[in-house]
Amino acid sequence: MKRILLFALAMLPLVAGAQDIKQLKKQAKAGDAEAALTLGRYHEKVEEYKKAEKYYRQAATPQADYELGALYLNGNLGKGTESDMAKGLGLLRRSAAAGNRDGRYWLAFCYMRGIGIEAKEDSAFAIFSQLAADGDSMAMLQTALALDQGFGAPKDTARALHLYRQAGDHGVSDGYAWLADFYLKGEFVAQNFDSAFALVDRAYRLGGDNLVATIAMANMHLHGIGTSVDTAAAIPYLQEAARLGHGMSLGHLGDCYNYGRGGLQANADSAMACYLAASQLDDPRGDFMVGAWLYDQGDYDRAIGYIASAAENGNIDAMLLYAKALAGGNGLEADPEAAFQMVSELAPAMTDGEAYTLLGLMHYSGHGTPEDFHMARLCYDSAIAQGGTRAMMYMGDLYAAGHGVPHDTVEAIRWYDRAVAAGNITAMMRLAASHLSGRVAPVDPKRAAELYQMAADRGNLEALCRLGLCYERGEGVILNSRRAFNLYNEAADRGSSYGMFLVGMCYIDGVYVQEDSEQAFQWFLRAAEAGNLQSCYNVGLMYHTGEGVKKNKKEAKRWLTLAADNGHPAAADLLKTL
Repeated sequence: MKRILLFALAMLPLVAGAQDIKQLKKQAKAGDAEAALTLGRYHEKVEEYKKAEKYYRQAATPQADYELGALYLNGNLGKGTESDMAKGLGLLRRSAAAGNRDGRYWLAFCYMRGIGIEAKEDSAFAIFSQLAADGDSMAMLQTALALDQGFGAPKDTARALHLYRQAGDHGVSDGYAWLADFYLKGEFVAQNFDSAFALVDRAYRLGGDNLVATIAMANMHLHGIGTSVDTAAAIPYLQEAARLGHGMSLGHLGDCYNYGRGGLQANADSAMACYLAASQLDDPRGDFMVGAWLYDQGDYDRAIGYIASAAENGNIDAMLLYAKALAGGNGLEADPEAAFQMVSELAPAMTDGEAYTLLGLMHYSGHGTPEDFHMARLCYDSAIAQGGTRAMMYMGDLYAAGHGVPHDTVEAIRWYDRAVAAGNITAMMRLAASHLSGRVAPVDPKRAAELYQMAADRGNLEALCRLGLCYERGEGVILNSRRAFNLYNEAADRGSSYGMFLVGMCYIDGVYVQEDSEQAFQWFLRAAEAGNLQSCYNVGLMYHTGEGVKKNKKEAKRWLTLAADNGHPAAADLLKTL
């Protein structure tokens, strides 16, 4: 049996002082129905439902019948059985029969939703429309909704539009919000984004916890509907909608923190907190972002649950990531052929090029489908047409290797530069490394440093570290050990294990700071605990030699074993001597 929380819409102010309650009890005992009603509301507010029942029954007014009926229908009295629901509905009917507005309104609501009774949309419409004719603003909205959607009455859009506006004019914000939707879509009225924005703005300004209008205002500022695109202006609305528990707004707010949009400082912790909260509210975007973060951390078993949930709820990015996990056997039993089929079906429906890019990679590597460089290029072409920046980079790889196209380093660099210009951080990092090594691109340390700076400006922590190395070595920039040390520290403070390792190396080698093996050990330990492989080896070695820390053979073996198990050859060799 469905239930919905019923609210008393005409509640009197509640008393809180003991003296006031004492006085009300005297008045109720003397037969004052209003005093008994107020006492009932007080005890309901503090969740003393049996006492509330006592005073509602004592009041014995139509309003008290409604209040008492709501307690039964909400499950606050009785055990929620059919008889309890029937008792609540009977009280609601008695209240309605006596002409009580709340009783009539919520009886109609019960008919509409099938609460305690078989749903009867026509009965609900009859009561709502009568209340609306009597000037009840909330009933105007319900009548408009019924006429708009054809529930309990023939569809009558013209009358619905009139009632939506009338409800808004009487202070019901959703009336304006629903009316705005018609102007947004151009249904039954000429499409007019300015009118839609003005109506939503009026709805929002009516105040209260107006979730529908708050969400609409956020979306209009985010997408430039009836106003200019202004993420900063959307932020307060997103924050308010998030406070009201709207999962999608929490997801959008998470994006603003994640990418530093709308004047918010990029903050991964704040972003993840928003995504987690959105996920808990069953928002697919929140599920996807939490799953994607866990996936990037290599925690595939935990990630796949979030990803699968988001995919099942229609998030297309999650569907693609699920296919990627299926192809690699990450958190799932590997099935490259099934993954290839999934990506092939998703590609035409996606607009950011990511599916075609993955499809191209699968053709290129022969994963889930026969190796086919020509098909890989065609897929990259499709991805690039959709603005896929990774595909631009992979197109450069084709020319650099001469796979399916003539070997042409000039053309390869052109594609890498195009990906860089489009903002692809991986392309910036790859091209910078190439300009330092001379592979594919000509040796150009200055250009390498510029590319690392570009990637660092976009929040890439490895780029901060690589830029620091340029300053430490004087590659492409004027040698500046202080600048290098500060860049390493900045990366470390933001969670980079590589940055922690490099700070440790500064203390070992005396770069900008005095040599200090104890400080170096502490930094290496932090880096090792954060997953830096070379630091695991360094910690084990220092425990072995006693440099910067007291010798400890057991700890030396533990850290060296960890490093060796993860592929560090020197750690494996040193372990043989212990």
